[in-house]
Amino acid sequence: MSLGAFLAVAADAKVPFAVVELAGRGVTAGATATRWVLAVGMPTLDVFALADN
Repeated sequence: MSLGAFLAVAADAKVPFAVVELAGRGVTAGATATRWVLAVGMPTLDVFALADN
């Protein structure tokens, strides 16, 4: 979902490059967090289940 939003922002010629860069950083941060959660052995990405751990 966030990749689709990033692509929509990046495809708009009116959007400054700084905004595209920030959107890309947000997508990267989300992907990195997901990889970390899975790497440390959390079996789910459900926020409520993770909050209970």
